[in-house]
Amino acid sequence: MSDLDSDLGFDLDSDVDSDPDPDPPLSPDGPVSKTPVDSAPGSRRESAAMTDSAPASPFPSPSPSQGPPVPGRDAARWQIGPAGGIELDELTLELRRSGQPVAIEPKPLELLMLLVRQPDAVVTKDELLDQVWAGRVVSESVLTKCVAKLREALGDSEQTLIKTVHGFGYRLMAPVLRLGAVRAPDATTAWLKPGAAVPLRANWRLVSRYEGARGENWLAEQVKTGEKRVFKFARDGAALTALKREITLHRLLREALGPRPDIVRVLDWNLDELPYFVELDHCSEGSVAEWAQRAGGIGNVPLATRLDIVARTAEALAAAHSVGVLHKDIKPGNVLIELDAAGAPRVRLGDFGSAQVLDDERLRALDITRMGLTQTLLADETTSGTWAYLAPEVIAGQPPTVQSDLYALGAMLYQMVVGDLRRPLAPGWEREVDDALLREDIAAASDVDPAKRLADAGELARRLKTLDARRAERAAAQAAAAEAER
Repeated sequence: MSDLDSDLGFDLDSDVDSDPDPDPPLSPDGPVSKTPVDSAPGSRRESAAMTDSAPASPFPSPSPSQGPPVPGRDAARWQIGPAGGIELDELTLELRRSGQPVAIEPKPLELLMLLVRQPDAVVTKDELLDQVWAGRVVSESVLTKCVAKLREALGDSEQTLIKTVHGFGYRLMAPVLRLGAVRAPDATTAWLKPGAAVPLRANWRLVSRYEGARGENWLAEQVKTGEKRVFKFARDGAALTALKREITLHRLLREALGPRPDIVRVLDWNLDELPYFVELDHCSEGSVAEWAQRAGGIGNVPLATRLDIVARTAEALAAAHSVGVLHKDIKPGNVLIELDAAGAPRVRLGDFGSAQVLDDERLRALDITRMGLTQTLLADETTSGTWAYLAPEVIAGQPPTVQSDLYALGAMLYQMVVGDLRRPLAPGWEREVDDALLREDIAAASDVDPAKRLADAGELARRLKTLDARRAERAAAQAAAAEAER
């Protein structure tokens, strides 16, 4: 699919780049009960006396559950009910009804993966709880709500597809047809090595893998022209979700903002057959960290240049925020550098694979809502990102906001000012910054209280770009104050 204006007919999952079981664990519907396992009323494990006295199930027991598919081994495609109705693809983690993608949360999707493997058999509540919430103590109400969400996704308002067997569990009543095994995700990327041809791209060859990247990100070169591009390959469902998200958000940014040289472009993609991938701009100098390393360390780069990089990053981020897009992973590794004709560094903000959309109206205006993207894009409140740049409120479990992106930018500004991209923004950081105005700017972007941070990234850009004028103004004010005291 090469037309950037074409419809993106897929759903997005909301768990990209996040820990699916953060500590403390959360269920899809709220905090997990902290009541001890043996005493939690209505929990999956009640007292021994209650277990011993429970009546035997009069329903046929299913075969021992194999659990959800193991990534890379036994993912499959399933038809649920008559042909052309409901289909489940366990590799891409997609659910479709009548050929259209359906938004579904991760836990209901896992539940469905269990049920399709045991059609017309009663799967007990204990088995579902143990498989879907392995190692966690949750009440049966969580399971009930999860089943309700699954029924909603399936369009099963009459409960004819999933039957509740009161006191025991649930039964998938619809006929299930396994459409075939899906090629294992790990096999789809096993061929990736320098010199290999890029599938579906004539005359393109892989050059090198980007070390430290979360997924399979490769530099590729056109053998005839020498043009370079970056290819991101999906090796599992979560990676595929990130690719889809990056495509969708590129479309939103491009159509809402127009062409911007400070945001990395998605040039093309393949979501039709394995291996799935997207193609992006190649930035000649790599990330800020890579560029600085070749310069002998960021501390060897003039401070004015470092501040200009942060200011340009802030401008790109402000543009994304202006159309309701949170980046959620601002850091030097996602700020890419190209050199202009004079050899000066120019910024391009990249990696929107973890990003989130805040503004539902923006998506409606671009006719994206009918493709099932809005719910998952808007509902993504997961703790994604890189720890050193996560805002305190996000670490505490609050949803990300414009202010949490600003915190990350403030942490990056601090590192650029002190000349050390490994140094965290820790208590006492002020002692490392001699310039009073820069101390104020870092503090304004990274205050512990998000309400006290700058209102937008554009304000930080303005401050940094006018630093010399502000210094002169501050010096004049101090001189005037000293004169008045005489």
